[in-house]
Amino acid sequence: MSNTKSKNQVEKTIQKIEARYAIGKDVLKKCGPTSPHGLISDLAERYGISRDTCQKLRALAGLESGYTKKELQRWFRRFRSAGFALTITHFIKLISVPRGNDRDRLTELAIEN
Repeated sequence: MSNTKSKNQVEKTIQKIEARYAIGKDVLKKCGPTSPHGLISDLAERYGISRDTCQKLRALAGLESGYTKKELQRWFRRFRSAGFALTITHFIKLISVPRGNDRDRLTELAIEN
């Protein structure tokens, strides 16, 4: 794969993560960490995603378990230097690991391998 093609793919992946993160932030703002009956389903329909995905994106943007914009920007810089980006699915899985050294180590291992 050419270097330019690789860079373009990394940027496309980063854009997708940013777009999904923005949805998560919006859902979190409208619902809070737990949502009133039916609201998460309504928001999922508005965004054209499943209820489950909507909940996962809210968790991705969550204050305790999720990522901050600053943390994501740090990973995006790392992706650009590695020429490889993790996907939104990776980030959703990684929120099951508490913030800190363990999550960072797993993320770095995923990038390297």
